[in-house]
Amino acid sequence: MLQLRPQSSTSASSKSTSHQVTEDSALQKFGKPLRHVTEIRDCYVTTSCDLCEQVRKDLCPLQTYLDNHGYDSHRMRDAIDMLYQHKTEEEDYEKFLSSIIICKYCAAKLRGNKEVARSFYNELSAIPAPDCITCLNMFERALIKFCMTCITVVRLGQISNHGRPRNELNSALKGRIAYLPVDLLSNALFLPDNLLNVQNLVLLVDSQPTQQHRVWTSVVDLRKVHAALEWLRINNPLYKDIPVYTLADIENKIAQQLDGQTSATSTTGSALLKKLNDASRSYLYENFSVQPLSSDYPADVLVDYQMDKVHGQSTNIFDAELDMNAFPELFPTGEHGMKDTKRGTKIGTSEYIKSRVLHKDLRFRLNINYLFHSFQVQEVSKHVPQHWSHA
Repeated sequence: MLQLRPQSSTSASSKSTSHQVTEDSALQKFGKPLRHVTEIRDCYVTTSCDLCEQVRKDLCPLQTYLDNHGYDSHRMRDAIDMLYQHKTEEEDYEKFLSSIIICKYCAAKLRGNKEVARSFYNELSAIPAPDCITCLNMFERALIKFCMTCITVVRLGQISNHGRPRNELNSALKGRIAYLPVDLLSNALFLPDNLLNVQNLVLLVDSQPTQQHRVWTSVVDLRKVHAALEWLRINNPLYKDIPVYTLADIENKIAQQLDGQTSATSTTGSALLKKLNDASRSYLYENFSVQPLSSDYPADVLVDYQMDKVHGQSTNIFDAELDMNAFPELFPTGEHGMKDTKRGTKIGTSEYIKSRVLHKDLRFRLNINYLFHSFQVQEVSKHVPQHWSHA
C-alpha cells in the first residue's frame, strides 16, 4: 500500500521541470551511440544467396542478369532449373526469377559456364536437426556421439535464485584436438540400476569440484537420449546398428525387476555414465558440497553416477566420417560432411569450411568445438600430401 504525502506546488513544479526530458536533450546525450547503432544495424547482413546459401553482401536478383553475357549458358540453365525445383514459391516463372537472389561469385561462375562447387545441390545443404536432438544438453549430446574431443573442459558456475549457470559455453580452446572414440553401443544399452519407474531415467551427473570445494551437478535425462538415438537409427545410416530402448522395453524391464525375474541392470562395457563405488561416494560427500542446478532436484538427493573419462586410440583426423561422428547435432542424417563421397564437384577444405561458417544456418558458426575442429583440419591438411588426406 502506497502513502502519498502532500507537496507544495512550488517544489512539485520545480521537480517536474528538473526531470523533464525533451527530444533535444535526449539526442544531445545519447545521439552519438544511437547513430552508431543505426549504422551497425543498416550494414548487418542477414540475407543469403539462394545458390550457395552463404550470408553475403553482394546479392542481386537473378533477373538482373537476364540481358547479360552468359545468361544462356548451360550451367546457368541447370542452376535455374535446380532452384525452381527446390526453392520456388511462385508458380509464375517471372515472379520466381525476381524472387531468387544470387551472389556475384555464383553468377560469375555460371555465366562463365563453370560449376559452382559450393552450391547447395553439391551436397552442401544444411539438414535441420530435429527437436529431439536440439533439446539435449552437452552431457546428453555426449551420449549420442561416436567420438568426442578431449579438449572441452566444463566448469559449472555459481547460480542465483532458480537460474541455471551458463555451463554450455566454452571460454577458450587451446592446442590440438584428440578425437577419442566413444562406446556408443554401451551408452545406448545403459540403464540405471534398481529401476522403479520411468521417472528414474533422470540422473544427476557430477562436475569437477570448484575452488570452494563445491560440486555442481547437471541433469541427464536418458529418455531424451534414447529418443534422439531412436531418431538417428531411423534417419542416419551411421546409427543403423545401434540398439535403442523404447519406452515399452523400459517398462517391461521395470516389471521384470519388480517381479524378481531379473537382477538389476549392471553398467558393463565402456559407457560414459559410471556408477560411483562406495569409496568414491564417501569421499565425495565428506569433502565436497554437492549442489544441484535447480530447486527441482534438492541438495540431499542421492548422486550415484558420474561421467567417466574417455579412453582409447584417437580417431584418424582424416577419417571421412569424422565430423559426422563427432557432431551428430550438426549432421543429423549423416550427410554433407567435409569429405562426402556423393559430392559431384570436388571442393577444397578451406572452401568447405567457408561454406559452413558463412552458411545461413547459425548452428555451425555458433558451435565453438566445430569451429576448432574445422580449423585444425584445415591446418593439418596444409602440411599433408593430398593423397594422404583421402587415404
